[in-house]
Amino acid sequence: LSPTRFLPFYGMFCLTNLSDMTRAHFVVNLREHFALPMFWLQILFVCVYLKSVTYDAVSRVGKNCIRFCIFWFTFLFMLMWQFNQFAMLFQAMAIYALSVLKLITLEKAILLFFIHLGGLVAVFVLQFFPKMLLSSILVTFNLSALFSLYLFRRSTHSGGVVAGFCKLATQILITIITMVLFTFLLKRLLGVESDDHIFKFLLGKFGFSNVRDFESRVYLCHDAFSFLSNDFFLHTSKTFLFPLYLTMFSGCLFVIGKDLLTQWCDLASLSNNKYRQFFTTDYFERRADLAFLVLQSVIIGLVSLIVTRISYMWSPLMAVLATALLCSEDIWKTLPGFRNRRQYIHMFQLLVIVAILGYNSVLFYNRFQEEMKDLREFWDPDTVNLMEWINNTTAPYASFAGSMQLMAGVKCCTSRPITNHPHFENKQLRDRTKDIYQIYARRSAEDVYNILKKYNTNYIILEDSICRAKRSGCTIPELIDLENGHAPDSRHLWMSMGLVQSKERRFCTAIENMDESFARYFRYISNMRTESI
Repeated sequence: LSPTRFLPFYGMFCLTNLSDMTRAHFVVNLREHFALPMFWLQILFVCVYLKSVTYDAVSRVGKNCIRFCIFWFTFLFMLMWQFNQFAMLFQAMAIYALSVLKLITLEKAILLFFIHLGGLVAVFVLQFFPKMLLSSILVTFNLSALFSLYLFRRSTHSGGVVAGFCKLATQILITIITMVLFTFLLKRLLGVESDDHIFKFLLGKFGFSNVRDFESRVYLCHDAFSFLSNDFFLHTSKTFLFPLYLTMFSGCLFVIGKDLLTQWCDLASLSNNKYRQFFTTDYFERRADLAFLVLQSVIIGLVSLIVTRISYMWSPLMAVLATALLCSEDIWKTLPGFRNRRQYIHMFQLLVIVAILGYNSVLFYNRFQEEMKDLREFWDPDTVNLMEWINNTTAPYASFAGSMQLMAGVKCCTSRPITNHPHFENKQLRDRTKDIYQIYARRSAEDVYNILKKYNTNYIILEDSICRAKRSGCTIPELIDLENGHAPDSRHLWMSMGLVQSKERRFCTAIENMDESFARYFRYISNMRTESI
């Protein structure tokens, strides 16, 4: 999008907005930390593919290499992140918009859609055939997009505003209807329920789901899935990132809208020579890569407002487009008065860049110094002691039950069998997790024993941080109580929900006394500082 020499300017935006760019420096290893670099590389090759000036100049072998790289990084991204279908859906929607607006050829759109589908099929095979992937919203959208694009392949942007708008609206409506039909049919044929919790979560964001539903509340109570805070816009505005991005995408959307209106009304042929330059529509046909990034960033930005976690995909795109606005000579040449004044463009760019770099350097210098001194290391002796105790004391075939996060550590560090898996994109595993989490519910010793026996559990690990967590409406004991129809400890908040007060004691606290009703089924093996086994 802009000359490589301006890379430090992009780096400045990343450093001054680091907490909004990535979670890698303050959150333990997540799949997204490995997946998102693949996503940026995939976008890079998609941009090269869409930019006709660059792609057309490449040899046939080079074009095949570009297409292969798009597939390869799409596949790697999908393989590494469980939310890949949604990230690729945002991209597919941007590609669909480009094709509908006639900014890219039908052949290019079809190839990219098939790359998405091909990557998903490859991941389906390598991840042991999860049917959820075949019925994902990415598959149904791509199929419906291919159908509508082929159906309207001979449609043109002409005939006036009303006719043009009606054709555009009809095409989009057909795409939505066919997507809903494909989704319904695939879910029925494959019997898929694995992604139901995602739709429950989306409904719950707007208050339309059952507030007692455990699956949706696990997401709704997580900070990463909350609405985007106003602090995000304050942070990014202070560094000029958001204002520059806002200027960039507003200008691009204005030009795209102007071009569409021009084609609908055929203004280019009606205008005289004096204004004909304003009504040309070839810029984004040449720079489809820029239109692609803008449209994708707008879609991701809208979703980020609902789910904070997606903002870590939005911020880097904002930085790319903000840098392109200031550093791309091609963009500045389209502005009135700058078309043939390259010297003035360079001078103005230099002044603005130096001013913003200087401002951010002064404003964030002290913070940079503090961050450079902030050296950290992993320090969790309680968890380390627990894993060492399991390795040294228990049999290799002994199975464990506990929280999803802790079970992930047990499996990784000890290779012991676990009865509930941290993977949540599977209906059976979600049901199993709800059963295992009865260890934090108000249930009798016999009930919990029968549940654990059903899953061949040898050891349960009870965590004080969960059992004795300060009640906020989002702790695991409260979520399980709601799922069971019991009034949580903060029951005054749930009086209108038809809950009953359970007569049973909470299992994780009652077992500490180990009275006769518990001693029949359980015995203490080890009582550590933060866990009980």
